[in-house]
This record gives sequence, C-alpha cells and structure tokens, in this order.
Amino acid sequence: MKYIVVSDLHLSTDEYLDDFYSDEEFSQMLKMIGGGEATTLVLNGDTIDFLQSSPEDSSTHNRATSIYCDSDMAVKILERVHRRHKLFFDALSEFLSKSENKLVVLKGNHDAEFAFDSVKNRFVQILGEQYRERIIFPEYGYYIEEKGVYIEHGNQYDKLNSFSNFQMPFADLKRRRIELPFGSILVRTLWNRLEKSFPYIDKIRPMTSSITLALAQRPLFWVFRFDYFMGMFLHMARRDFSLSNLIKRSVDESRLTLPERVSASQTNLLQFGGTTLLSFIFMIAFFFIKGLFFLDVNRRKDVSAAIDFTYTSLLGFFTYIGIALGVYIVAKVIIRFLGDKPNIAYPINTIYRLLVGTTFGFILFAFAKFFWIPIVIALLILLIIDMHRSITRDISFEVEDIEKPFPEEIRAAKKILKLDRVRFVIFGHTHLPRVLIIDEQKYLINSGTWIYNLDLYSLENRNFMQTFVLIENESVSLNVFYGIKGFSTIKRIETK
Repeated sequence: MKYIVVSDLHLSTDEYLDDFYSDEEFSQMLKMIGGGEATTLVLNGDTIDFLQSSPEDSSTHNRATSIYCDSDMAVKILERVHRRHKLFFDALSEFLSKSENKLVVLKGNHDAEFAFDSVKNRFVQILGEQYRERIIFPEYGYYIEEKGVYIEHGNQYDKLNSFSNFQMPFADLKRRRIELPFGSILVRTLWNRLEKSFPYIDKIRPMTSSITLALAQRPLFWVFRFDYFMGMFLHMARRDFSLSNLIKRSVDESRLTLPERVSASQTNLLQFGGTTLLSFIFMIAFFFIKGLFFLDVNRRKDVSAAIDFTYTSLLGFFTYIGIALGVYIVAKVIIRFLGDKPNIAYPINTIYRLLVGTTFGFILFAFAKFFWIPIVIALLILLIIDMHRSITRDISFEVEDIEKPFPEEIRAAKKILKLDRVRFVIFGHTHLPRVLIIDEQKYLINSGTWIYNLDLYSLENRNFMQTFVLIENESVSLNVFYGIKGFSTIKRIETK
C-alpha cells in the first residue's frame, strides 16, 4: 500500500475568498502518482475551508449570518464548494473508482465541520455512495502502524487555533454548532471582510507585511471600516468569557490510538478569560506604577495616591471606551433598521460610516491619552530593532526567522516520537513544507500547502506550493508537484 498525504488545500465557495486554483493539477497528481499499486490518499485537514465560505451566494444574499456554523450551513457550504470545484471532486471519485484505493479525510481548524455526521454523509454522496466503505473520517489523527507514521493536522498545538476537544469540536453539549477558537473568530469577523478590499492580505508572508501594505495603501479604510475590528473584539471577548469554556470536554481515549492519546495530551489552549484578564491586569499595573513613581514630587511613592490615580485613570479610560461603544451601538441600530431601504441607502450608509469613524476616534483618543508612554516605547523598540537589522544583518537571516518551526509543534512531535513504533510525524497547518530530524531516525514532516503564498523575504518559496508527502515501501519523501512536468523531491528518507 502506498500513501499520499496533502494538506491545506482551502477550497472555498466564493472567488474573492477562494485560495485553491489547482483543481487540474490535483487531478493530474492523483492520476500520475495514485496509479499503479493500491493507494491511500490522506487529506490532512483544511481541505474544505468552511471558515472562508458562505452558505449563500454573496452576490444575491447580503444578510448577516451567525459566525457559528451549524450542520445545515456546513452542508450548504460543502455543496457550493462542490459546484465551484467539480473537477477536484471528480478527481477524488475517479481515484476511488479503483477498488483498492482509499480516502482518509482528517479535520483541521478550517474544516472541523467534518465532525457533523450530515457533512460526512453529504461528502460521501458527492463522491459516490458505492465508495462509502473506503472513505474514512478519523476523529483525531491517522496512525499507519506498519509504516511507523502518525498524521495529524497540527492546529491543536497553536493556541489561537486549538479546540477544547478536537475529537468532538462542538461549542455546545447538544453538538449543534462548531466551537470557534480565536483564530477562527479572526477569520470569520475580520479577515473575510478585509479580503474584499485587499485580496492579497492572507497570501503574503510574513503576515505583518501584508497588513503594513494595506495600511499604506488605504489608511482611511481602517478608520471608516473600524466596525470590522469592533465585531472581532466583541466576539473574542464573548468567546473569552463563554461559560461553555468551563465545561470539561474530555477526550474518549478508548477510541484513540496511542499516538492520538499522546497528541491529545499536548493540546495548547487559552484558558477561560485569560486574554481579557491579562489585559486588564496590565492596565492596573501600568497605572499603579505610573501613580507610584511619576506623579508630582510631593505624592511620589504614596501608595494611597497611586491607588486613587489608578482608579481615576481606569474610570477615565473606560468612560471614553463607553462613549465609543455607545456611538457604535447607535450606528448598528441605524444600519440595522434603515440600511435596507433603497431610497435612503446611500445617506444612511454614509452616516453609519461616519459614526464608525467617530467610534475609532474616541478609542484612539482614549489609548493616546492614557497609554501614550507604552505606545511610544513600543514604537521606539520597533525602530531600534529595524535599525539594528538594517545595519548589521543580511536579509538571509530574515528567511531563517520566518521558516523556523513553532516550538509547540516541535514539543508535540518529540512527545509522539518517543513512542517506539512511531518514526515519522506528519503535520500540516503552518503551510511551510519541511523535514526536520528530531532524533536519530525520527522525523517531523510538514506536508505544506496547495495554495499560493508569496514570501517577501525569499521569492524562491513562491514555488513551494502543491507539496505532498509520499509514503512508499522503502521511503518517505516530501515532494513538489509541477503539473504535467511531474514532481521533484525536496527530501527523501529511506525506511530500510
């Protein structure tokens, strides 16, 4: 049996959100490499991008929908993805038409909706009911014991994209909605809306560079579209303090293989209320230290004066934030009840955008008034770092920084590779194809992606798309597919 592992295809429903343009190349790859002996194709997460898709046609449907996805919405998204990427699904069906071939569909943070039975059933129906027994949906990861290979998407080691229980990634005990980690909220509330104006914003690495470009290109956009950020912050705060976070969601280890159990124990979660509480603690500490050491000479080091200063400063800061929220609520009420009326749509939208800009102004003023010292210090640090790099460092060092794997990814792989029978761990998620030697004869492989990313620090990396891992009888290799030209091997590891 031969295995092909691909990850992070990100098939979507709408042109402005879709990142997958390789339907034909994927079909060619399956015919070229999936022919011959019996083959198992492993789709290692983020195959269908439910986060960056809509259940309705955005050109004819403008009503806001919940950022949470239920099973009905997920099925509609899958059907729309199928219509847009019919060649891709036809290629999977043709691959399965060979009776010895199998398909394994693993979940990622963008397609956790595969936890819904209705989504699995519809996916099977699209490919062909006759292939049901050879389409496998593992609950967590996929362990090929005879090859010593463990495969998992890898989002559980990323704090922003980890689920409380990836085996059952639901937001409620009745399993009606998929849980949304912070990264998913960022995508649904902000990233999807920004891509309409800045299609490149999630395709440039490092991502800070894409944001810098967008800021320089249209600075006022960020003022009058500040509602995008307000929606994100409010949803994140709600997620941060959601009571559902307190519900213990234990993994059912009896249904997992040993590598999956080790992996589940490494989940990297943000704790209940942690982000918001840390921010609030920072504000209290900042005002207290400022009141203790930076008041007038007669009141310095006076604890009671520092406490009074902290209270007054917090009250003043949150007064401005409260005014900003009040303006924002007025804006949302106006657009909610009057925005759909055709005869006054333009003036209403103009008023709405001006109120959003006013919200931004109050929040900017609040931070500038009360936190100008840390803001100035942060800007100075950034300038000093940039000056240091400009004077002393070669651009090649930047490439090393970008391609350095996440420490959490390495730690998790080391734990799994301590198991005697596991020799290879294959992750996706980061979109960075690589082979790392963890220990003697133990390897971490990232299967990369099939979407276009432009690395500003290394134009060579633009070719590292359409990557896949090939597991054969005597070797495991990371490869790049070049269409009708075939493929080349980045790294091959002999297993015998």
